[in-house]
Amino acid sequence: MIEYLDSRAVGERAGLAHQTVRQMRARGQMPDPDAMIGRAVGWLPETIDKWQASRKTGGSPAQRG
Repeated sequence: MIEYLDSRAVGERAGLAHQTVRQMRARGQMPDPDAMIGRAVGWLPETIDKWQASRKTGGSPAQRG
């Protein structure tokens, strides 16, 4: 079974407030979701881990946030 992280779980994993994750997504500072069902979005843990690593190492501006 594939498990996706919602914005609250992304925040917990990345050490960010839930609202910060939502704001970053609205500004295009988050990676594209791996899944969308209606308005609900989800990311694979690996996607968030890669995004976090790129933020720490100076990845592309869209990925850094």
